[in-house]
Amino acid sequence: MFASLGHNLGNLFDFSGRDSRAQFWPWAIFLFILSLIAQMAVFVPVMTDWMVRIQRYVIEHPEGPPVGKPGMVEFPPEMLPDFSGMYVPMMIIKAAWILLMAASVLRRLHDCDRSLLWALAYLPFAAIGAIFGRSAYSAMTSGNAPGPLYSLLMVNNLLGFLVIVLLIILLASRGTPGPNRFGPEPLVSA
Repeated sequence: MFASLGHNLGNLFDFSGRDSRAQFWPWAIFLFILSLIAQMAVFVPVMTDWMVRIQRYVIEHPEGPPVGKPGMVEFPPEMLPDFSGMYVPMMIIKAAWILLMAASVLRRLHDCDRSLLWALAYLPFAAIGAIFGRSAYSAMTSGNAPGPLYSLLMVNNLLGFLVIVLLIILLASRGTPGPNRFGPEPLVSA
């Protein structure tokens, strides 16, 4: 595992050559766990604040939230979560993860005789989510009903997820034996 971490840290900006599965996957899993920890560090304080605000509202309003349309409870703004402070840190974490993974993903795809286009397939979905996500979440947290933009973002996220699944399948596949157009077979094979 440490050999994989050292290899990938030493080759952060090397977009040529090939990496075996044994060189790639410990690094990918390490970065995935690290990004989850960073996301939780951003997410937990926001959720804790939300729970405190809900408790405060319940204590101050024992009658409960106001009732709007028949059968619908309308939550006052005090009870809605404030995700606005999460957006920028989450985008920074996502961008850092993508940058740290870029060269290793490309070298792994090279081992499977695949080009850069396979690695870039997810970026349009990530860009659409980054550009329009803030507007959709701001609308929701201000008490507005989810609109068509939110629905389009959900479709975008689903398609992006499917692209990631396809990319993971490619990254997990066996490399081409012997040399290919991207170079000789990696020294460490898995």
